[in-house]
Amino acid sequence: MRVKSRNEFERQFWKLLVNSVYGKCMENVRKHTDSLVYEIRTSNFFDDIKRQLFSYFDTSNYPKNHYCSNDRRKNQPGYFKDELKSEILLEFITLRPKLYAYKTNKDGGVKKYVINNHMKFDEYFNILNAYINNSASQQLCKFMNFIQSKHHFVYSKPIDKIALSANDDKRIIMRDGINTIAYGHYCLKK
Repeated sequence: MRVKSRNEFERQFWKLLVNSVYGKCMENVRKHTDSLVYEIRTSNFFDDIKRQLFSYFDTSNYPKNHYCSNDRRKNQPGYFKDELKSEILLEFITLRPKLYAYKTNKDGGVKKYVINNHMKFDEYFNILNAYINNSASQQLCKFMNFIQSKHHFVYSKPIDKIALSANDDKRIIMRDGINTIAYGHYCLKK
């Protein structure tokens, strides 16, 4: 359960902790309610975890033969967990909340077989570039089947669903294609 911070130190804790280890060699790439993505320039991130950050991480999802693997903090709240299970992240594209890709794709609301068989990492990149350049094709639709029930009658229904789109209803992507600002931001009122 998330606890409300009581002072500025608690609000800035993770930033202060990581800056003390990495200094100017890290950059916040993406921040969401329950996740962070950082670009960190270091020779070996896992050595850094083992030596300096281990007490802040739940590494129970790492392979058992990994030298940072430890089940001591398994499923305990308040610890950071590596979503990639010790794999190294090489490229990352986010189009909007819950719609991102990194060599292995994830997408909320789209069937897993469509993601695995029909969506490629380059498609995320192309959608983002089309959005930045104001091209006409700013979204990608994929055909999929759903099972539905109506009046106790179960049937299969084919639909064409928007699988990729950079149109975010909460944020605007800036011209650099990297940074975003929220709708209603004072810069937009000028």
